Amino acid sequence: MLVDSDYRNIARARVCGSEAVYGDVLSHDTLDELPFEELTWVLAAEPDHDYNDLVGIALSRTLGREHVLTVTPAEADGRAAHLSARAPWGENGTYGALVARHWSGRDFKTTTLTGSFDMKAFREKQPEATVLFTIQGGRLLPVGDSDEPAPGDMLLYQP
Repeated sequence: MLVDSDYRNIARARVCGSEAVYGDVLSHDTLDELPFEELTWVLAAEPDHDYNDLVGIALSRTLGREHVLTVTPAEADGRAAHLSARAPWGENGTYGALVARHWSGRDFKTTTLTGSFDMKAFREKQPEATVLFTIQGGRLLPVGDSDEPAPGDMLLYQP
């Protein structure tokens, strides 16, 4: 589900078959519309890290901090880690890095690991890839929250 205050993004998401809500995720009206019982993870992915921090604070109360993620701040600026959502992807997970790869044609992809195509083989084939999530047993898990991916697990990555 996408929540955005730009109608163009909402329209694009709906054309692609995604559920989308117009509004600011920090507004009470928008928060009242969100089906929290259906949400597992929230990703705050704005170029403004202060806004992402506010989203992390607001939604951590409902979902728990472990379920609220953010893109990595562009610089280590000494902000208090307990105030923001988790940023599990390191320097490759900054808003700028993710967007730059997207606009250079490196869209998000998935692949399933097998006995002969394990994580080592994936890294050899995709050395520059940023793995964002694994899907293990039907559960979407951010990198770092899951065991080492095994055969049958799916990787969500950006080449």
